[in-house]
Amino acid sequence: MTGSTVYLEENDLWIPQPVAKGPFPGQHGGAIGAAIASAMERWALQNAAGRPVQLALNLLRPTPLEAFQIKIEAIQTGRRVSVLRGEALAAGKRTAFATGIFTHTHPVPTVENLKPDVRDPLDSIPITLHDHLPSPWFRDTVEMRRANDGIVWMRQVIPPVYPLTPLARIVAHADWVSGVARPETPDARQVSGFPNTDLTVHMVREPVGDWIGMKGEPIWQDDGVGLATAALFDVQGKIGRSAQSLILLPLTNDG
Repeated sequence: MTGSTVYLEENDLWIPQPVAKGPFPGQHGGAIGAAIASAMERWALQNAAGRPVQLALNLLRPTPLEAFQIKIEAIQTGRRVSVLRGEALAAGKRTAFATGIFTHTHPVPTVENLKPDVRDPLDSIPITLHDHLPSPWFRDTVEMRRANDGIVWMRQVIPPVYPLTPLARIVAHADWVSGVARPETPDARQVSGFPNTDLTVHMVREPVGDWIGMKGEPIWQDDGVGLATAALFDVQGKIGRSAQSLILLPLTNDG
């Protein structure tokens, strides 16, 4: 990885670099989600709240490419489970918020873990996305590869923050599922866009290594509603699942 990050932090402000930009106005949802997740994980570490198992992100409006704040509050704290809420505030307006579930783990000897299913992402083929946006944007921060079994592998070459915490890394990648697993191709487009309104991630264990794999399943409906779900992997096997609700935008005369 390079020494740079997508966000710089000064006092209580998060300052986006140009690569934070998304395909629509404002910052990329995966970047904003990763920033909120990272702030949650930092709070959980400082307050001994355990490790993350779930995050539900809601994208209310585009977050401008300018400095913003992240506020974290504890909705519930307990001996086993804590629930946190984080929100992004730009120019005093809430642009996104998320809830996260954190837990303290305890051994359950009668349960057997999944057997390792070791994979090497470097055996897969690099992905070059359709060049519809000029650089810099968030796509420039990630390396993508597609394997023969349909898994798309990703790793950050420019992390949203440093250190890149486990949930933040998964959120940053999972937001790409709607784009890399969809029922169309750039040369045979069905819609002019498919922005996601939310992102939910479930994580049963922390990922091993730098790579996150996703095997997506898209569902698009002709009333303009879509869904993108994915099984999540690391190099040793399954680690969780993600889901996004999509708003499908009709093709325009020039699109």
